[in-house]
Amino acid sequence: MLGGLAGCEPPGYSTCGTRVCPDGYQCRSEQCVSEEQISACTELEAEAECVAGLDGVCREGFCQINLCGNGQLDTYPVRGPEACDGELGRLACADVGADFGLTDCTLACSSDSSRCESFTWKRAITGTGPGRLVTTFRGDPKGDTVFVARGGLLSWRRGGAWRSAVRLEGAINIGDVVPVTAERALVVAPKNGTQLALWSFDAAADPLLTTTSLVIPTTGPTPLRWSGGVAMGQTRVMASLGTTLLLYQRIGDIWSEQTVTLNLGGCPTATPVRLHWWSPSENTIYGSMDSRAVSLAVSGTTVECTDLRDLGSPAVAMGGDSGLKWVVTRSGRVIDARDWQPLSLDPSESLALDSATVEVPSPLRLWATSGDDILLFDQGAWWKSTTGSAILRDDFSGRIPVHRPLAVQDNRVRAVLGAQEVGLVEPNSREWMTGWQTTTDGEVTELAVDGSGRTWTALFAPGSPGTARLALGPLIRVVSDLASAITSIHVVEGTMYLGTGNSVRKVTATTGTTITAVVEGSPALGLIRGLWSSGTTLYALSQQGAQPVRTQLYSKETTSATWTPFYDFAAEPCTATWMAGQVVASKPYLFAVCRGPVIPDKPRESKLLVFDLTSSARTVVAVPDGSYTRVAAGADGVVWLVGSQGRAVRVAPPYGVAELLPVLRRSPVTGKLSELSETLSDVVVLADGQVYVAGANQNLFWWDGARLVRVSASQGGSSSYVALAGSGSLLYAGYESGVDLLFRRVP
Repeated sequence: MLGGLAGCEPPGYSTCGTRVCPDGYQCRSEQCVSEEQISACTELEAEAECVAGLDGVCREGFCQINLCGNGQLDTYPVRGPEACDGELGRLACADVGADFGLTDCTLACSSDSSRCESFTWKRAITGTGPGRLVTTFRGDPKGDTVFVARGGLLSWRRGGAWRSAVRLEGAINIGDVVPVTAERALVVAPKNGTQLALWSFDAAADPLLTTTSLVIPTTGPTPLRWSGGVAMGQTRVMASLGTTLLLYQRIGDIWSEQTVTLNLGGCPTATPVRLHWWSPSENTIYGSMDSRAVSLAVSGTTVECTDLRDLGSPAVAMGGDSGLKWVVTRSGRVIDARDWQPLSLDPSESLALDSATVEVPSPLRLWATSGDDILLFDQGAWWKSTTGSAILRDDFSGRIPVHRPLAVQDNRVRAVLGAQEVGLVEPNSREWMTGWQTTTDGEVTELAVDGSGRTWTALFAPGSPGTARLALGPLIRVVSDLASAITSIHVVEGTMYLGTGNSVRKVTATTGTTITAVVEGSPALGLIRGLWSSGTTLYALSQQGAQPVRTQLYSKETTSATWTPFYDFAAEPCTATWMAGQVVASKPYLFAVCRGPVIPDKPRESKLLVFDLTSSARTVVAVPDGSYTRVAAGADGVVWLVGSQGRAVRVAPPYGVAELLPVLRRSPVTGKLSELSETLSDVVVLADGQVYVAGANQNLFWWDGARLVRVSASQGGSSSYVALAGSGSLLYAGYESGVDLLFRRVP
């Protein structure tokens, strides 16, 4: 938009490239330079020290200041040793022991890692004993209440501070806290080793919590073992003592026990009942008996049990915003309780979840514990942090089991580790989370995000014949009559087109477990190396035949039945390897990369072809040779090419010169940069202009404005990223056996 100001600047102003300089400034090297900067160097040689308000150096006839971060070492320390412009440059936080982000340059031009972030747990309160985070109360307008129990000590938190601990006289180990209202809760603990007691607390009456009445159950097994409780409104609590249920009624400040008659009906007999959730819209409690989900209808002191469903694994959590909507099992299955269909793929192996806590009910987001791991359920799959375990840094000295359950409070996820209560970074500040999910339905060949923000994954299982599948989130469907891999996914005006190993296909129907995709247009084309559309026109890059391979670009109106040749790469001559499209300044462009023929005793050539679809103009740019596998462009028109042996190229408008980019990692020990030669498999430009490149061993690289630096390291496996896709500020990455969702930080 600034470029449009040329020729219409106010009186006394002048244009300077894309800038407008005020009166008293001159245009030098497309910069607006003051008269003071010019006069400061009138009688000085180049590189001489100068002063123009701030210290600087004479370059190009004026005193240049703000030299920190200019990418070169100046002849004297302008504001310090210029570490940011030296060999170390700007460090990736992953290379200084943190998890994500980049270091900054200070005013002294030294490296500043204060903005680096990690999934490191922070100590909040200390104490003795194993510790247990017993519950959280949701919906409190003053701030959720979190209780931490150690032995007979109870601590609680509302708002931003932990309150002093209260010792429950005679209590040995607190078993649970049942929230009744935002101010009241029942605390359950064995008393003197033989009796189960309930303490009633009123947070509003005393900031340290005040005990009011003590209720000792008279019914139940001996010794008494607490299996959990559910508050039904503000005056009733249903408690489970294994196979025995107790009902507690509050009148005023006094809680009293009432006998309950349990009618098992079709439910398992002599099986401990675990209570999980009460539906506020009805007098129904949902729980589990072994691996079966059950509902308990409460009428007075009578409870009717109904057997709902065999879950295949014990439930660890249930919930919903009215009736029962979802169930989480110990194995990691997340089930829609309305139709008992899965909300996620079954994990490749049991996750052995200990507990699950809901953060957002719709769309469902959960946090769960599994031994010493903390997991997130989001976007239909389970995720964990890139550190391998969202816990344990050196200050905790080894792997420590998480004491379930978790609590989500103050936009933080909290847990108890050993004797420490700790908090995770705010959920919206996560930059990288990696997928737990893998699949046996084939290897990932392509990723795409449609206009609704839904993630599509293409899978291919080789065989005779091979099997192609499409997955929308966790739901996988076979593509009928397709025995070759899907190479491209493109959605236009609600219709999905697939580039495959032998044709372009149009998805016409989805029924049951099958997706129908018919060949689009004639001829059937061949191996598709890119698919894009502009308006109602489709473009496909096709390779056909054996050696020599013939590569052609075709176009077709969506209403037409015939593909028309658009460009034959034999004219270069070169064999195209990939194509992408992008709208730049309201004009549609196609970008294709190709490799020239092998000529003895001559270096092989590669080219980038830029097609302006509004004028049919074609620009050819020579690029450093490489086996480029992918090409992508941003809204600014800058084109990015990546390929084998660490080759990465950047070509900016007006598409005259190609810039070979260094792909680097930095040693956290020596601080030295070294080039990587691993295969780069894909590149994506997000809506905010951020550029990411996928590499082998799950290495992810980010363009910092000067080079591609590693921002996410290998998870220790041999699997490599094969495809990237972006939606807004979200980044998705697919590797051979699964898909990761890599969150970009929310500003």
